[in-house]
Amino acid sequence: MIGKYSGLSVIMAILFLPVSVYPQPDYTYSDNDIIYLCAPSINNPYYSDVFSQIIAFQADFVNSTGSNDCAYIVVDNATVSFFDGLVSPDNLLIGSINDIWIRDFATIRLLDDDYDFVFQPVYLDTWTANWIENSFDTWHNSMGFTVDAMDIILGGGNFVYDGQGNAVVTERIFSDNPSFSLPVMINEMNGLNAVAIIPEEPGGTTGRADGMVFWITPSILAVNDYEEPLRSEVLDALTTTFPDVDIVFLPYVPSDSLWRGWASCSGVYTNALATQNCIYVPIYGLDADQEALDLYEDYSEKQIIGLDASGVAMMGGSVHCLTWEVLAGLSGIEAASGSVIPNADLIIVSPNPFSSRAEVSFRITKPGFVNLSIYDISGHPVETPLNEYLDAGSHSLQWNPEQASTGIYFGRLTTDMQTYSVKILLVR
Repeated sequence: MIGKYSGLSVIMAILFLPVSVYPQPDYTYSDNDIIYLCAPSINNPYYSDVFSQIIAFQADFVNSTGSNDCAYIVVDNATVSFFDGLVSPDNLLIGSINDIWIRDFATIRLLDDDYDFVFQPVYLDTWTANWIENSFDTWHNSMGFTVDAMDIILGGGNFVYDGQGNAVVTERIFSDNPSFSLPVMINEMNGLNAVAIIPEEPGGTTGRADGMVFWITPSILAVNDYEEPLRSEVLDALTTTFPDVDIVFLPYVPSDSLWRGWASCSGVYTNALATQNCIYVPIYGLDADQEALDLYEDYSEKQIIGLDASGVAMMGGSVHCLTWEVLAGLSGIEAASGSVIPNADLIIVSPNPFSSRAEVSFRITKPGFVNLSIYDISGHPVETPLNEYLDAGSHSLQWNPEQASTGIYFGRLTTDMQTYSVKILLVR
């Protein structure tokens, strides 16, 4: 039911721009995810009538993450000033991605691997789909991500993953891929054990599963409270594939309003985003909002954050459609206890961003073995600049990554008492 693109093929005003970055704050954080959103370009007339609502939603989302997660908005130079006073410049990355619905065309993460599917939905012409996907790939590559290419047409919104091996897609995968083989897909994707294929919503355009179901936990799956016969059809498909998973029905209050021919997503509470710390739940100013939030609270130990999505939902999507998390469940950067605290008194990378060499300074309160390991954005180890016994006090070292490319990296400092992480930006 979630769709948004009609008419984009006539819009050619957005240019591919070289990626640069604002200076980023130093963080010591434990189990934060990184979440990206794509701002609409002020030069793109397609979103002109809803531009201010999109900007407001994205700013609200970034600010709602607080110390729980790290959220960034990718925005072009022509548009960045519209966020003045709404979010910190630290949460803005200068770049050009040609559409806002990043979930559909971004990669899909399972365990430590990112999979790049073909973005060619039936509701988009080939030129428009390529225009969007190529802009994302350009930015994605510039940030240092690595991917495994998959020869399957699949939008990220039609892959709802529990983080531990189970996923839900709709029957749209068959019409998009006439020769589709589920066993082949499971075999080729590391970390995928079982896939439930549920019917599409009748009359839907995009056929996405993320407006139908949501994994609250790996053992609890939320489903829209559909009327019959769709309710039983979806339930049968899910329980056949996942007999040990509990099903919870969320309120479902669909709207009959349209925006440029697209059905509204208002009243759909399954289009939420889960990170390691939080579940970000769309709310719409409806009576059902509190019921949905209460159900999430009842079945999850994570912090539940309600986000007003009423200003964007009429376009056909909300929280999950407009976001893309890249560090959820990374095994390469394990979670450690503690909350976000300023690095000023603990670990500092200077300069940050840097182009060739950075100084990493830190302070330890007790003598012991200290390890500093560097990981790329995908959680893969890059280098271990330090692994030795150190006395208590202040220390520093130089990191000169001769082989590393432009992108986001993470330094993980491990002592006998704690593990800390710092985000490092390399700009060649």
